Amino acid sequence: AVVSTQSTGSSGINAEYGDCRNHGASPWYDTMYLPELADDVVTFAREQGIDKFNIVGHSLGGKQACLVCAHHPTLVQSAVIVDMFPVTFSAGLLDETCTALLLLDIDKLKTRKQAFELLANQIQSESERNFILSNLLQVKGGGWRWRCNLDIISR
Repeated sequence: AVVSTQSTGSSGINAEYGDCRNHGASPWYDTMYLPELADDVVTFAREQGIDKFNIVGHSLGGKQACLVCAHHPTLVQSAVIVDMFPVTFSAGLLDETCTALLLLDIDKLKTRKQAFELLANQIQSESERNFILSNLLQVKGGGWRWRCNLDIISR
């Protein structure tokens, strides 16, 4: 499956959690459609031999979890959907944000603060800039990279 996961069993309950494709530590792919994200969860469960599971989804993961429930109801025992509104939003804000990030020349950045300041005109909210820049990772040996596959997300 394409989700990166970590397990915990200290409470006697096995929990797997991970990132969607093109996010966090998960592999990057050339596509990122919601049905693919749902299929990734199902593929992971099958690979792990999990016949039935509880699913929790936050934000985009909430939409992903809803699709898993809708398309594979026999696999889902229960679901918790957090911080997600089940409608399609205008792509305008996402487009503007992605454009600003793609135009940011991360090869020339010295500090995260510099990126924060350079994005001030395009992303006026300081809290939004801080949140977005949590996806900007410093590479060992110097330089920066995006945690998420910004090229695909921006399409």
